[in-house]
Amino acid sequence: MSINSAPTALRPRRAQVDRAAGDVAAATIRTIAADLHRSRLQLIRAVAAYDLTGHWALSAPTCAHWIATELGMTTGTAREWLRVGHAMRALAEVDRAFEHGRLSYAKVRELTRVAIDHPDRQAELIELAEKETANDLGRALAEWSAQFETPEERDERHQRERGLWCHVKHDGMGVITIRLPPLAFGSAMAAIDARVMTTQRGKNVPAGTSSSPSAADAPSFAQRRSDAVLDLLTNGGASITTEIILHVRGDGCTLDDGTPVTGSTVERIASESFIRTMIHDAESHPINVSGRHRFPTDRQRRLVHERDRRCVDCGGTSLLHVHHEPPFEVTEQTVVDELRLECAICHRKIHDEDGRWPTKRSA
Repeated sequence: MSINSAPTALRPRRAQVDRAAGDVAAATIRTIAADLHRSRLQLIRAVAAYDLTGHWALSAPTCAHWIATELGMTTGTAREWLRVGHAMRALAEVDRAFEHGRLSYAKVRELTRVAIDHPDRQAELIELAEKETANDLGRALAEWSAQFETPEERDERHQRERGLWCHVKHDGMGVITIRLPPLAFGSAMAAIDARVMTTQRGKNVPAGTSSSPSAADAPSFAQRRSDAVLDLLTNGGASITTEIILHVRGDGCTLDDGTPVTGSTVERIASESFIRTMIHDAESHPINVSGRHRFPTDRQRRLVHERDRRCVDCGGTSLLHVHHEPPFEVTEQTVVDELRLECAICHRKIHDEDGRWPTKRSA
C-alpha cells in the first residue's frame, strides 16, 4: 500500500472510533508538539546568534555548512533556519507569537518572508496567519502583499525569482523543484492535469518508468502527475487542450484557485483569450442554469467551480470533478444546485461504492 493511499484506505468507520483512546493520544500529541515548537525556537535563536560570532569560519565555509555538519541536516534546511532566526531578531512580535505557541514553525517560515518588509504590520500578519492553515498561508500572504506592490513590480519580481532546481535523493531518485510566475504555473498545471485526466488508470505509463503490476495497477495521483510530466516532456503536449480560468473582479484578478495575478498579465493575454461573462446574484452566488442532459455543460462546470472552489468532502483543490448529488439516475436532470465538486479520489470512491460510473466526461 502506498503512503498516499493509506489515509483513505485506513479511515475507520464512525462506529469504530475509540474516542477515549483518541482523546488521550490527541492530548499527548499536542503536548509533544508544544515542547517541539519551544525547542525549535530556542535552536533557531541560537544558530542565528552563533552566525553573528563568526566562529563557524574556523572550520566551515559558511555557518549553514557548520550547522549541517554538526546537526546532521542538509545545508538548505540550515540556511532556512538562519534566515528565519535573523528575521525574528528584527520581528519581535512574530518571535513572541512563536514563543507563546500562537504560530507553528511552518507558519513562521512563510510569515517572515513577508513580515521582514513590513515590520510595522506584524500584528496584522500574525492575525492572518492564525486564521489560515499552513497549507493556505502562502496564497493568503500573496493576496495580502499585492496591496503593497504595483503590478509592474510584482511581474518583475516574479520574473526575477523564477527558477528550477534539482538534486538526487538517497534512493537514487531525482527531485525537481520549479518556481514559476502565476500564469505560467497555471498553464503548466492545466497541461499536467489534462494529461492525467485523459490517461486511463494504470495505462500509458511513460517510458523509463516501471510497468510492473504493483506500480501501474493503482498509482496515486502524485504518481500519475509525475508520469504526466514525463509524458509531456518526452512526447510533447500537442494533443492536450487546456483551459486556464482567470477571474477579473473589482477587487483584483486571480487564477481559479485564488492565486493573485496582475492586471497587466490579464491585459497582455486578453486579445488572444476567450472572454466569458459570469453573472452573480446580489449575494455573489453564480446564477443557476439547468438542463435535462446527463453531463454538465461548460457553463455549469464553471458555475460549480466558482461556487465550491474545492472538493466538498476533503477540501482538495486538484483534479476536481463535477458530481451529481442526488444521482442523475434519480433526478434525470442536471442543475447546478444538484452538482458539487469532488476531487478525483473522493469522486471515484463515491462511484465505487454505489456501483455507477459515467461512460464519458466526469460527472
